[in-house]
Amino acid sequence: MFRARFQSELDRLRASDGPVVVGVSGGVDSTVLWRSLHEAGVPTVAAHVDYGLREASGEDAAFVRALGAELGVPVHVREVTLGPGNRQALARGARYRFFREVAEGSGAQTVAVGHTADDQAETVLMNLIRGAGLSGLAGMADEGPLATAPEAGAAQKWSRGIRLVRPLLGFARREVEAEARARGWAWREDASNATDAYRRNRIRHHVLPLLEEEGGPKTVLRIAASAQAARRASGDAADRLARVGESRPDGGRVPLAALRALDGPDRLALLAEMMRAYAPQASIGRAMLEAIEKLLDAQAGTRAGVAPGTEVWRDRESLTVTRAQSAWLGASVRVGEAVETPYGTLALTPLAEVADAYDPDPNREVVDARAFAPEAPASRIAYPSTPLTLRLWCEGDRIRPLGMRGTKLVSDVLTDARVPSSERRQRLVLTSGETVLWVVGLRLAHEARLTPETEEAVEMTWAPNEHAPTA
Repeated sequence: MFRARFQSELDRLRASDGPVVVGVSGGVDSTVLWRSLHEAGVPTVAAHVDYGLREASGEDAAFVRALGAELGVPVHVREVTLGPGNRQALARGARYRFFREVAEGSGAQTVAVGHTADDQAETVLMNLIRGAGLSGLAGMADEGPLATAPEAGAAQKWSRGIRLVRPLLGFARREVEAEARARGWAWREDASNATDAYRRNRIRHHVLPLLEEEGGPKTVLRIAASAQAARRASGDAADRLARVGESRPDGGRVPLAALRALDGPDRLALLAEMMRAYAPQASIGRAMLEAIEKLLDAQAGTRAGVAPGTEVWRDRESLTVTRAQSAWLGASVRVGEAVETPYGTLALTPLAEVADAYDPDPNREVVDARAFAPEAPASRIAYPSTPLTLRLWCEGDRIRPLGMRGTKLVSDVLTDARVPSSERRQRLVLTSGETVLWVVGLRLAHEARLTPETEEAVEMTWAPNEHAPTA
């Protein structure tokens, strides 16, 4: 019965075509998964992580190596030292990074792990406790892209082309253990599973047994089935996000109109999917979703910090999720050169003739070369010009806009141009010394204007990246 159901799951998950990387701790779940895949004729590669947190961890690695030798299957073992912080989260990140490496090295397109219906029930209950909403009720997916974090605290990355599958998610843990006993398969016991130090363990030892007393031995299977139904509903939210959302390298945005058109539960489901897709490192809970929902009635420019390095902005027409990127410190540029930045490319090109013609393109300006080196003599472009600086604007920056007598704060220029709050910090200025010559793509300085005395002109062209990172 077990083997027939297992084969059915493999067929449904399209996991029969190998090689498949199997995450093997040595515990009963991963051992049964590995042996069952092997018996089903699936080529496997085992991956085991030794965190060195227990005296017996070396024996776990030896067990996995011995089983690999018995099955004639290659085994990869990685010893990992965890840093300070949430050890469970750090271990999970290290584990999946290693699985990705093994998959890439072996040419595998699938990674299989041994989560059972009990693990699913524990996950759903943990998510309920913290109010994670529909996406939390959905628990773990039985298949999907392998998500990994490059380092502790970093955002998730999706391993292109590599799937993560959980063939045992429809089996109760007692069924898996019964199969192991019936087949005479040995496994390792992790002593840390017996402690109540972790919330998951407390749910496993105390909450689930109480629920099973009330609902019977199939309680965990019913919870897992409910999670599957919630995943289908969550899939509806994912489809809706795909239609109305706009993904960016540093996050994404959803139109206010699309959110306001939904009722409460559907709106929260879309917000949860927005955060899952655009800020996967954030821990999604009901309190977070309600804080984001309040932005719908807030003034444009209001923001909510929802996770370290992640903010949600209420712009004029959308909610925008932004994730902080590494700081860009600016660049020097000379006439006759082009400079690439994370935000776009600026080129300064000397012109053979001075042409004072109006150009409606805000990303192109023709200016007097004297603005770049006012102290230089005539024919200044033939001399090494003073390098200009292209940088992000700062509070207190001022510009004398073309045609004005006085100066104006760059922040006011951005406000007048109705630059969305979520994009203001991405705007650049071109400076010569302390003088702002151009709020790039928006306003030119009076000092750079063409005059009847202009002898040499420079064309400034700005090619913005389609999606610039958050500053």
